[in-house]
Amino acid sequence: MARAFLLAVREDGGHRSILMRTRDILRATTLVAAASFCMSGDADAQSTWYVDTDNVGLATGTSWNTAWPDLFTALAAAANGDTVRVAEGTYKPTLAGARASSLTVAEGITVRGGYAGKGEPSPDARNPDVWVTVLSGDLLGNDGPGFSGRADNSYHVVRVVEDLILAGTAVIDGFTIRGGQADLGGVEDDGAGLHGSGVRASLIDCNVTDNLAGDDGGGAWFDNGILTVSDCRFGDNQARADDGSALGGGLWADVDNFTGVDCLFEDNVCGPGGSDASGGGAWIQAASSGTLDDSTARGNTATGSSTASGGGLGLGNVIVENCRVIDNLCDGATSTSGGGGVAAALSFFAQCDFAENVARSTGGGIAFGGGLACSFQSIAVDCTFTGNRAEGPAGRGGGFSGTSGALHALLNCTLQANHADFSAGGVHSTGFGVTIAVRNSILWGNTDPSGSGEAAQLGFDATPPFTEFSDVMGWTGGLPGSFVISADPLFVDADGADNVLGTEDDDMRLSISSPCIDGAGNDAFVGPDFADLDDDGDTIEDVPKDRADSGRVCDDPAVANSFAGSIDLGAYEHFDYTGPWLDIGFALSGTYGDPVLTGVGPVCACTPIAIELTNALENTLSLFCVGFSQLNAPFCGGVIVPDIFSPPGFSIVLPTNGAGEITIPGIWPDDIPAGIDIFIHYVIDDPGGTFGWAMPNALKLTTP
Repeated sequence: MARAFLLAVREDGGHRSILMRTRDILRATTLVAAASFCMSGDADAQSTWYVDTDNVGLATGTSWNTAWPDLFTALAAAANGDTVRVAEGTYKPTLAGARASSLTVAEGITVRGGYAGKGEPSPDARNPDVWVTVLSGDLLGNDGPGFSGRADNSYHVVRVVEDLILAGTAVIDGFTIRGGQADLGGVEDDGAGLHGSGVRASLIDCNVTDNLAGDDGGGAWFDNGILTVSDCRFGDNQARADDGSALGGGLWADVDNFTGVDCLFEDNVCGPGGSDASGGGAWIQAASSGTLDDSTARGNTATGSSTASGGGLGLGNVIVENCRVIDNLCDGATSTSGGGGVAAALSFFAQCDFAENVARSTGGGIAFGGGLACSFQSIAVDCTFTGNRAEGPAGRGGGFSGTSGALHALLNCTLQANHADFSAGGVHSTGFGVTIAVRNSILWGNTDPSGSGEAAQLGFDATPPFTEFSDVMGWTGGLPGSFVISADPLFVDADGADNVLGTEDDDMRLSISSPCIDGAGNDAFVGPDFADLDDDGDTIEDVPKDRADSGRVCDDPAVANSFAGSIDLGAYEHFDYTGPWLDIGFALSGTYGDPVLTGVGPVCACTPIAIELTNALENTLSLFCVGFSQLNAPFCGGVIVPDIFSPPGFSIVLPTNGAGEITIPGIWPDDIPAGIDIFIHYVIDDPGGTFGWAMPNALKLTTP
């Protein structure tokens, strides 16, 4: 609904009123921060049941005062659409000690932990970090370190099952799930913490930890169906490889659709004692679609007496966005070892960091792709690789390795200080029938036994990578490629705050003097936006953002282009200027003198900007005015510059804060035509100003 701001105007001794209303303008409103109001609760739930282990009185489950003391009773009573609220405490699958028992959650039931519970001033208060709710498979309470004392533990702490009549989604929210021991064999050998087959399941804000599976999915195992995981941690779980192989130390998911957001996979182990292992942190295969966003895999291990892959993650048909893969290890002792950080097939990576991961094979086999190893067709865009290693007598591709007779692409990536013990510390084409395209990228300071020249940056078994519009250390022109330079990229801080090259804090942004800015690249090769980085629903357009989530193609006016394109090399686009914000004056003094209006950030597609008002009266109302032409309307001894009356001009009431400031953040749209004038101004209610009003300087912005 439009809001009105009534200004009493004195002009030539008379009075008139101007009614200024906000307008809902598609593009103009991108300059104004939108407020989001989030609601949570159990909407549309048919019934709500209550569980609190501290309750020793009447137990009907219908309120906190009559809460059931055990969770399995509530789950047995819950029907499709019901919600179960669980107070802090520890809950086990059974009171009888039967290892085959599980806490069974059917599709359509929502189970939430983290409530304060009975006896608290606000029993419905909820915070899983404060009121920790544990689902434990340790039936006798005798678990010891190193998975000892587990002979009594449940095979699966939580089992998600189908509702064959009314299929909904099983929601498990706000729990620590621990102590599962799936070691019987068969179906009782997978998914010690959680287990589900052919179900719709959503895991939210869960800590899945200290679970062990004899086969796959130490923490969790989901087969077929649809799985969504958000804000969850999978840590300190193990898939042991009792049958000779193991997949997914923390999570195993071979599902139709997978969505993971804000997840942490850390210190999980896959495969000790077996011949083959893959996916130390997680092994995720998506038959239809898979996405993994804003997540981290750190300190995981996949190890096998023969082969190992994906120390951090093993992925198939997954789009990976804004993820960090740090300090993971895959170790195939006698045969192959691929992807110290990630081993992937048919996957897409955007805005990801790979640092200090190791692929190792010390027994004569090939170790390849210390950071990332891709088979079949895979693409990496806006990614960084630093300090990754391919170790062993046949170590290839310290940063990246492409395998299995397919086309791979590295677009706008930065690879520095990676190492291979045999060939190509940077990028290696491993095997036959493999083609790797390297474009708009930087390969610098990568090493192998030959040193740090061209061969240490780019290597191959059969077909050399094809390199275009890139910066390659030691480039001689002896490999296929064009428009390749060999000049120090002049990173902002190549060895980071710890002063150690090849660690995760290395700052590989470009300094102002870098030869990789603007004309070195070509914006025809930025890659497809499969990950939809700008959330506009268009996955066919070119990638609109860089690793820092700023605009991907943005011309720096201080740098003269040498090629037709205006894109920077590497994962980061350089921004060292404030953009075309022109101060055109027209300030009207208030209580503290002239308020000040400033535009912050480069006006470049998908790049963060801000409009900042300072030095205004605190805790007062103001009118934010935007116009696409200059009106210069006289007002109380000053001038209102924007034409707010001619569409798409608009105005909106905004309050100043206690410091007399207003900051309006936004993201510059990716389809604003060039040459459009935009005028921005404020009118501020200020008794200390002329006729009770003040105004800052106006801004004029001409879209580039």
